[in-house]
Amino acid sequence: MLAYSAFAGIILFAVFYFLIVGVIDTSASTVGFLASTTVVIVPTLRAILTRKMPDLKTVGAILIVLSGLYLLTGADLSQFNIGAVMCLISATLYAVYIILSKHFVEKVDAMSLGIWQLGFASLYALIGTFSFETPVLPHSSLVWFSVLGLALICSAYGWVMQTIVQSYVSTEFTSVMFSLEPIFTAIFAFIFFGEWLSGLAFLGTVLIFVGVLLSIYQPKKTSQVVLLQEKVKY
Repeated sequence: MLAYSAFAGIILFAVFYFLIVGVIDTSASTVGFLASTTVVIVPTLRAILTRKMPDLKTVGAILIVLSGLYLLTGADLSQFNIGAVMCLISATLYAVYIILSKHFVEKVDAMSLGIWQLGFASLYALIGTFSFETPVLPHSSLVWFSVLGLALICSAYGWVMQTIVQSYVSTEFTSVMFSLEPIFTAIFAFIFFGEWLSGLAFLGTVLIFVGVLLSIYQPKKTSQVVLLQEKVKY
């Protein structure tokens, strides 16, 4: 458990690090798109490792989602600088993390793995902070509230829950579902800041939803065959 958690934690820490460094030198829209390319990198790595191509439905869903992400984020790839490279490294590491997490949760308790990996990621970040930065604590109650909210809800709940859910779904399904993140970002931006989506961005949202629905769709006939096979095994 500790070995798996330590390994998953250092990959998770690297995902955060490269993404934050990448934001410095490139636009937020481009970062959002490149970070979402995990949806393509996961099945690509899986195909290389298993020497088996994803089915046509999965490939189609991924391409539709990727097109939607490009339209939604309004990414500008005309200037591919070092920041963009950092974001792609982060997306690749996240894809590796998803694949390894799926492997790890089949061998150890998922919730324990999720908790311990965050602990190790925090440890690595603490070491890095004292090694390369000057540690500074929040100076106001509002900042403390923000930090605790991000830590408990976005990090603790989010990453632990993802680890638990990966016990039940495929790595490709996980990556496709995370493509919904920019859609929820757009929804919350509208609720809290009154920001409206452009026509292309709205089309991108529709494409993402179509791709996600395609990825989770199971023909009724196929479902019945699978159920019958399970009954026969039982």
